Amino acid sequence: MLALLAYLREELGWECRVVVVDQSDDRGARLSAHLAEAGATHLVDDARGAGAARNKGASTCATEWILFLDDDVRPSREYWRSLSDFVRRNPWADAVQGRTEQREAWRKYSADPQSWLRNTREERLYRTSFPEEWTAAERLSSAPWGNYAALTIGTGSGNLLVSRRAFFGAGGFDERIEGLGDDREFGLRMWWLGYRTSFCPDAIAFHLRESEGGLRGRGNWKRRWFGPDPSPGALYLYLKWMPGHAWREMIAWRVLKLARRPWSLPVNAFRLMRSARAARELHRRGAKHLSDPLPRAAAIQDAILQYSTNLGA
Repeated sequence: MLALLAYLREELGWECRVVVVDQSDDRGARLSAHLAEAGATHLVDDARGAGAARNKGASTCATEWILFLDDDVRPSREYWRSLSDFVRRNPWADAVQGRTEQREAWRKYSADPQSWLRNTREERLYRTSFPEEWTAAERLSSAPWGNYAALTIGTGSGNLLVSRRAFFGAGGFDERIEGLGDDREFGLRMWWLGYRTSFCPDAIAFHLRESEGGLRGRGNWKRRWFGPDPSPGALYLYLKWMPGHAWREMIAWRVLKLARRPWSLPVNAFRLMRSARAARELHRRGAKHLSDPLPRAAAIQDAILQYSTNLGA
């Protein structure tokens, strides 16, 4: 986190307010002093998952827009300008998903940012031909012929700009999801309630670690080997939004994938059973949102009413 703050302040020259939500085991005064020296607000929270941490950080922000960055993400030098220009050109957007590259791209960018093949036809062709874990909208937007922004349901909260009105209108992140899936559930809920999320391929950030690092890698060897897998939150997302046939089909598909390695099938089937049981318990307890979710039209009406009340006062 300190490395990210130093990069934002010194390399990029960002002077905006930074809020750090700390769920680590090391919460000493030394860390707080370093964060204060870097001009960041330090909030301490229990290890309740990334969604709960983002909700707590967003609750302290009074700005019109809220930018979420993970501590292992590094924005490019043109990142903020690209996001700002996009929001100005598209005032209808409620959230903007940036483009996330991985560690190898960061190495090339760090060596020579000016010549890094960021938006060239060759790199876009490569991205289209050899896609990684991109959504269809992201793939289409980065194609050689796709020089426009496309709407996308899937969101990655480690590189996401959301308007305050839309974030609180949608209810924030569901804190029942403590592992993978909190951002995907949030993006799906935004779409369901009528909020407009867009993908901006020019707002590029680099992910320096694996997708399952940080808090997602917590636990001793027993949990890593015999704990629920996949994350109960990922299965809870299916129960919440796609119950019935879609839920059963997903479980069957995971069992078939496990059958490809019959020597580990008993252990992995046990882990899947534990995850499904935990997901059902989460679903029984119900969602835990930051605020009551409202459709986009209702949230806009509430904002107008609040604005009129403030003018009258």
